[in-house]
Amino acid sequence: SAQQPNLVQNGSFENSSNNFGSDETNNKLDAGSTTIDGWRVSSGEVDQVGNFWPPQDGSVSIDLSGGEPGAIEQDVTELEAEKHYELTYYYKNNTEYTGKHEARVEIADLNITETANSSMDWTLATHNFTAGNTTETLKFTQITPTSGRAGMVIDNVSIVESSDPIDTTAPNVSIDQPAGGATLTTSDVALNASANETGNWTYSVDGGPNQTATDANGTQTLNVTLSGLVDGSHTATVYIEDNSGNVDTDTVSFTVDTGAPNVTNVTIRRIDGGSVVTTNDTIEVSATVTDV
Repeated sequence: SAQQPNLVQNGSFENSSNNFGSDETNNKLDAGSTTIDGWRVSSGEVDQVGNFWPPQDGSVSIDLSGGEPGAIEQDVTELEAEKHYELTYYYKNNTEYTGKHEARVEIADLNITETANSSMDWTLATHNFTAGNTTETLKFTQITPTSGRAGMVIDNVSIVESSDPIDTTAPNVSIDQPAGGATLTTSDVALNASANETGNWTYSVDGGPNQTATDANGTQTLNVTLSGLVDGSHTATVYIEDNSGNVDTDTVSFTVDTGAPNVTNVTIRRIDGGSVVTTNDTIEVSATVTDV
């Protein structure tokens, strides 16, 4: 069958008004720049990268962090509302930073965090989305590292009409630890969950704001520690979002009790009603005990 046309203009970043190419190492572009044909730097700074490392396609790739984390975006036109599309791109770590890299990828109903852990090799990412309008903005935003010039690197960006059905089935997630209704004697509680597919994880405690679990992103398991919980009843909720934006949640309730019971109102009396307790007397002891 005929190959679908790429709706992303200049997806490999080859064409630019400064004629940047393979004979150069890198060039920083500031927010507001439209130097790269079809693209604009919407915040921070990004780098055009030439021969500093091999691009995935052509002679140029983009580092999402120039002197500081940045974002680059393009208004993708010629879409059809409610039609399904496939977004692909290649990504890798910056060779100057061997830790984890993260970038936010957004277009239409797609909003995901891409994670590169340590590999310096190019990795193909494939995601599906449904257009809500005839023009949608595709945006790549640097997240981790949060400072410096070593960002996630992207290249060879493409959007084509999707030939596969869109995944509308939510993942199935369950909390494995702590057990529901458990009483725990530590203020640092392990929260472990698992799902039947990979995705991006967040969690919340006692109805508070969602917290990211970046080490779990792209995996089927969540393992975090809820630190410093006070004695009393608590709830924890985990969320997983798959690559198609489908979300599932699970919630567990448990109790933290790290203190000894409080004993008050202790009384001792002889069973026979005598007023003096002596050896071998039968006595009755009563007290009030309070706990969490």
